[in-house]
Amino acid sequence: MRAVKSRKGVSTIVTALIVAALIVTVSCTVIYFWAKNYIDTNLAEIEKRTQLGQIVISSITMKPGTNNTVVIVVHNIGEKTVTLDKVYIDGIEANISGAGEMAPENTKTITAVVEGSFNSGITYTVKVVCTDGCSDTKSFSP
Repeated sequence: MRAVKSRKGVSTIVTALIVAALIVTVSCTVIYFWAKNYIDTNLAEIEKRTQLGQIVISSITMKPGTNNTVVIVVHNIGEKTVTLDKVYIDGIEANISGAGEMAPENTKTITAVVEGSFNSGITYTVKVVCTDGCSDTKSFSP
């Protein structure tokens, strides 16, 4: 008589391996697309939150009839609304009026008053800072 070899055990093992491979493949595919969507969505949000505004000081002039007040014209050249927050003149914070939100492509005029007075012939450095950290610096002489 011939001996009958059992192939049942081999086919069961092969079937189990194929099923396991399919499960792993499908699971990895689902996880990949979920993670890709999650990361893309969060990166867009992070970029929106971390994008700094862009401002430029267009001009700085002395307010007529004063020797301690400057008029600063600031232009928002960025793509997001910024909030003008502080003005520093030679590193010292000035008292300001007219600050606040400024939409993209808009111009705002702010007035800065310093303690003491400006001396003619001396160059002063003015720095305007927004709440999001963007800033611009320009020098002027009264």
